[in-house]
Amino acid sequence: VASQDDSDTALLEVAEVGELDVSINESASNLSVTDEENVTVVADVENTGDVSLTQDITASVGAANQDIVTDLTVAGGATESVTLEFPADLAFDGEDVTVASADTTDTAPLAIAEVGELTVENFTAPAEVPQGERLNVSADIVNTGDVELEQNVTLVVDGEPSDTFTRPVSVSGNSQTTIGFS
Repeated sequence: VASQDDSDTALLEVAEVGELDVSINESASNLSVTDEENVTVVADVENTGDVSLTQDITASVGAANQDIVTDLTVAGGATESVTLEFPADLAFDGEDVTVASADTTDTAPLAIAEVGELTVENFTAPAEVPQGERLNVSADIVNTGDVELEQNVTLVVDGEPSDTFTRPVSVSGNSQTTIGFS
């Protein structure tokens, strides 16, 4: 700065504004879930500049926002971790989740497995059994979903569940097993 009579100088520092750089931490996230669970996305948000920045951080699948952290403030040169969570949907299977700041985005693949249910098919039993003879019945227990399920299967005789004929059955996803009672 100078006038006609005097001058002075000072050092002027210009701080870099930078950006909020998002990065999905896949090892800390839960991206492979069933349709009955929540997807959890952990993202590291790094401020690449020297001054504090405040932005919203969003998680989206396709064009639809699933969760948002509003007004996240990160000091210059610092990194903050955020967790975004939303219900899983079978339509998300094979899609990418995108985490975004106003400056950058990162994506990671989702895997959503259907829980399904165990159904009874191909039940076979004689219409009548003479007194004193052994009753033999069988049925296929079918898992309609992608994940292994376990349930107790009970033979019902004349409308009454039988404690004697109850056993746990475990069926892998999209498969079946045949059980028999005698």
